[in-house]
Parts: sequence; C-alpha cells; structure tokens
Amino acid sequence: MADTKEFDLCARKETQAAVGRTRRKGKRHCVLFAALFAALAAVPFSNAQSPQQTNDEPTERVTAFYKWVLGTMVKKRTPVAQKKTVAGFLSKSLYRWLYLQDRETRNLYFLASNDWLDSWIGDITIVDSRIAADRAVVKVDLGKPEPPDDFVDHLRINLRQENGEWKIDCIQDGYLELGGPIPFDPKYDPPGCKPVSFSTKN
Repeated sequence: MADTKEFDLCARKETQAAVGRTRRKGKRHCVLFAALFAALAAVPFSNAQSPQQTNDEPTERVTAFYKWVLGTMVKKRTPVAQKKTVAGFLSKSLYRWLYLQDRETRNLYFLASNDWLDSWIGDITIVDSRIAADRAVVKVDLGKPEPPDDFVDHLRINLRQENGEWKIDCIQDGYLELGGPIPFDPKYDPPGCKPVSFSTKN
C-alpha cells in the first residue's frame, strides 16, 4: 500500500468531441496528378497541418493525464505545482478556475478520494466515452475493486477541443451520477461542468 495523500474531488459535468479525418487519393495520370497538386497547394497551411482527431483521442488524453498525475504523486510531488504541465492538459477555462481556488481545493481536485495507491498508475481503466462535435465525456476508473487495491476512484471527465487538441474541461466524482445527472452550480463549479446533451447515438 502506498502512502496516502490528501486528494479529493469537488466538481461536476460537461462534454466534448472529435474532428473527422480527411484523406486524399491521387491517381497516376499526370494531368490528374497536376490538378491534385494544385488543389493541395490551395489548401490553407493551418488546415493541412492541423492534427487528425479520432474517437480514441479523448480517452488517450485522459489516460495520459492520470498516468502523469499518479506518477507525480508517487514521486511525492504535487501535480498542481507543475503549472506548465497542467496547462498542457487542461482547458484554458478550467486552468483559470483551478488557480483561482484556495490551495486545498486545488490540491484535492484531480482525484475523488483522499486515499490512493502507487499501483493505480497501472490500473487506469476507461469505462465509457461519448463524443459530440467538439465535446467529449470519458468515464475512468483508477484502481481495482479486488485485492490488492480493494477500492476504486470513479471519475467523470469532460473534455473540449481547443486549437485541435483535446483538453480536460471538468473533473467530477463518478459516484455523484448514481442519483441522476450531477447538478451544476456556477458559483462553485468550473464552467466546463455545465451539462451538455448528447444524442442517443454513442
């Protein structure tokens, strides 16, 4: 069992989404090749260079974030003290909100429980994910309900796209959903926790 640190979660809900992938196929005919080349040359550089988004990217972002968070804690460091790295994972809105909070709120934000285990760094499980336009919701479990962990952090993560990248916009305790939708209180919650409707399609 690892050292336990004070890390809790106070926050609520939201969503996010993906950008499709474009593919171009050329043909051997020199006339068509020339036309294709001219068409590609006319595409704005920013569009040609924008990262391709897939439905897996929000889950990969969340997994990478918690590997970093837990890895930092294992080294007995405080994740929120690493502002540059935090800024790379969080949306601008959540980043601003987080560093306007008191020290205790900041330090307790990324996990739902006070207790955690070193082994969680290898027990990050994506339970569910949903995407709509530029918003996404990812549900992730940290730990396992059976030995050696015997307890799990259930988290709901809202993401949004900013400049072609998925950014974490809200972190909530997944247990709060057991009683229905998590209420949003703008007085206490980050803006990214505001409820967003999804279609019935996943």
